Formats: sequence, structure tokens, C-alpha cells
Amino acid sequence: MTTPFSAGGSAIGYLYQSRYALYLLLQKIDSQVSIEKLDDVAFEDGYSPAELLQLKHHLNSAAALTNSCADLWKTVRVWSEALKAQRSIARLTLVTTASVPQDSIGYYLRDNQYRDPMKARSMMLSVMASSTNQTNQAAYQAFSSLTPEHQLSLVENMYILDQSPDIVDIADKIKGLLALSVRRNLIDALYERLEGWWFHQVVIHLKGHSNGAISGSELSERIHDIADQLRPDSLPIDYQGEQPEDPQSYDGRQFVKQLQIISLSEKRIELALRDYYRAFMQRSKWVSDHLVSISELERYERRLHEAWEEYFEILIESGIEGLTSAELEAKGKALYDRLMQANHLNIRQGCTEPYVLKGSYHILADKEEIPLGWHPHFKQILERHKGEAVG
Repeated sequence: MTTPFSAGGSAIGYLYQSRYALYLLLQKIDSQVSIEKLDDVAFEDGYSPAELLQLKHHLNSAAALTNSCADLWKTVRVWSEALKAQRSIARLTLVTTASVPQDSIGYYLRDNQYRDPMKARSMMLSVMASSTNQTNQAAYQAFSSLTPEHQLSLVENMYILDQSPDIVDIADKIKGLLALSVRRNLIDALYERLEGWWFHQVVIHLKGHSNGAISGSELSERIHDIADQLRPDSLPIDYQGEQPEDPQSYDGRQFVKQLQIISLSEKRIELALRDYYRAFMQRSKWVSDHLVSISELERYERRLHEAWEEYFEILIESGIEGLTSAELEAKGKALYDRLMQANHLNIRQGCTEPYVLKGSYHILADKEEIPLGWHPHFKQILERHKGEAVG
């Protein structure tokens, strides 16, 4: 539900601005773009702007860019003040989801055969002379303060791009530009990960922690990185750096008990919680993105179990009769260490992220039927703990 105080429109406007900048940079991959620096979006050529863009998104699909429209005049004000301050001007583009009525100011500023900047300026002066619209007064004043030559210069460099794709449709446009980067069924996976990276770059940029612009070469490099992870022999890694929100919620979990009975240190148990969380989230995302099937995960778990089974039998054959509790724990810890470092047990050849292997072992160690563990007597100890809990 929207209210008079709803910020939904503004929020969508900012998201649209960022998403449209991505769309444009994909088309001008040799360029660099800034956001909310020189304008809403600006393409830069060295130290000077090559193109300034104002973006206007409307939730109402029937919106029109009329001669007295605030969108038009707010844009004219911004660019008039910029021209007056700098005395130089780049290509100026107003991108709007609204439509331009025929025989209007915007109609004569579109980039087509009907373009007529002189006529557009004449109409702008006529609107200014007759309008009583108080909202636009500051814009009228800004444009009037320019010399006739600068007024014409501004209008000659001003372009209206109306009926532009809205925030939903622009996503499909971006996917179309990415179509040659990966197989068709992987476009959504590529787009989601690319946009996540892009929004992060925009945030860094807006906070002023960047060098002033986002380059097309950075964008191209990221596309290639994600596409490489989406090859048939690999998988994307999405949870590096992620931490479980509530580590205490894992207290009492079976895989944690498995680590406690081999006296693993608290710090290593903390790392195990992290690996479990990341692997659980990663596997779920792969499945939801249709990158991995349940049957492939089951096959992977069988591989892990078979590797564990062989090493566990080696441990048993080495002799455990008569060993002290400390010696049994040491045996279990050695088995745990060995499998945590088994880098030949990747889910796919090109997917070598360690938390997938480690976390998957913890997922197996947490299963109710207790398929595997680390302590030589893990089944008996866990069954005894269950009995004590019931009692």
C-alpha cells in the first residue's frame, strides 16, 4: 500500500538510475560512467563529460512529457546552471519512460528527422512568457539568465529519449546484451550476479571511495569472471565473506557435537559453522538457480561419503583397541583434518572453493541417520547422548 509519505517512487528512481547506467555502459564498453557526480548519469571522456543524462522514471505508463511538465523544466534548470557555471557543454540527454506528445517541445528535441532545436527554443520561450506554473519558475529564471547564444547552444545539445524501458523492462534489455556471454539458460544467473556486483560498485562510487567513474573495462572483466564460473565444469561462488547471523543458533547441532567429541578448539568450531552456513546457502542457491540438480548433489555426497569411508576404515585398521580417550580424539582429529584438506573432492572440476567441500561434510555429519563422523566411536557416543537427552 502506498501513502502520501511513501518513498517507493524515489527508491525506484534511484534503482532505475543505477540499472540504466549499467545498460548504457554495456553498450559503450570502452567508456567510463559516473552516477550522481556530474549529473544523474554521465559518460566521461578523460576529465570532461562526453554526455550528461537526466533520468525520469514514471510508475504511470500513460505519463506524458508536456510543454509545462516539471520533468522537462527541472532538467532544463539543471543544465542551464551547469552551462552558466562551466561555459562548455556536452551532449545532454533526458531519458524518460513518459511519452512525448506530437508538436511539443520534446517532439522537436528527439533524435530523428523531425528534430528542430530552433523551434523547440521558440516554444520554450513562449511557455515561459505565458506560464503561471510556480513549480517551474526557478527553471524559467535559470534558462532566461542565459544569453540567447547559450540558450540555443543548450537546446542544440539537448536530446529527448522518450518511452524508454521502465525499471522492469530495462532488465530484459540488459539480459539481451549479455546473451552472447553464456548459454541461454544461464542468462538469469549471470544477470543476477552481475547486477549484485554493479550495485555494490555504485554504492562505493556514491560514497566517494572510487576514482570518480566506473569503467567499461571493469564491467567487461566482471562479466568474463562470472561467465567462467558458469561453464559446465564450474559453478559460481556467491557466499565468500558471508557469516552466519546467529552462531549461537547452531549450539546443540549434531555436526557441532561431532567436533566437540574430538575436542576441536572453539575457534575451529567457529570456522566450521561458517563453512556449514556458506555451503548450505550456496547449495540452495545453485538449486534455486537451476545450476545444480538434487541428483547431482546426491552424487556429490556419495563421493564424499565414500572418501570418508575409506579413510575411516584406514583409521580403524591402524588399531584403536586399548587407546585412551585422548588418543581416540587425536585419531578423529587427524581424520577430520585429512578430509577438510581433500582438495580432489570438488563438486565440479572448476569449482574449487574450499567451503563447498568442508561445509558439505558438516551437512553430512549433521544428518539424523549419522552417516559419518570423526571420532572412532562417533556412533556410539552420539547414540548415548541421544539416550541421555531423552532420559
